[in-house]
Amino acid sequence: MTNQPKWQAVAQLGDVNPLDYGGYWVLVDTTGEFTPEGEFVEVDEQTNCLTIYRFSLEQCSLINGVLSDNKYHSEYPAWFAEGLESVAAFCGVPVLELRVMFCADDPVVRARAYGDVASYHGWNNLDDDPLVLSRSEGRSRYRLVKYRVKVVSKA
Repeated sequence: MTNQPKWQAVAQLGDVNPLDYGGYWVLVDTTGEFTPEGEFVEVDEQTNCLTIYRFSLEQCSLINGVLSDNKYHSEYPAWFAEGLESVAAFCGVPVLELRVMFCADDPVVRARAYGDVASYHGWNNLDDDPLVLSRSEGRSRYRLVKYRVKVVSKA
């Protein structure tokens, strides 16, 4: 039987008032079994709802110039690799630096790279079936301990 993940936030990259202006959490599984995940919250002032995008912060490889998110077939580029120059220009980051960010051991660094891709292509490209909650449901969700940022030991 596989362990269930025990998620804990290690960073909140968004606004200090995420339920008012949007937030971006970096979550790691404290059991060490599951890939870190990002959770981005978009606030819709018109509907007073939150759209929550949740996605894997897969660590990429950069081998022979191919940026891949496939750990078994590094020769296959990640879906976002082909247009990464445009993403980098849009975000004001050198393309080589962005490639290196996707390969970083630190999930917070990878989260910034995935955030740049989402800023360019749209968050729905990282999660095409986001969760939509009312603000009160969102407040209940983000009161949970796992969303309080803690530094998680890798040891």
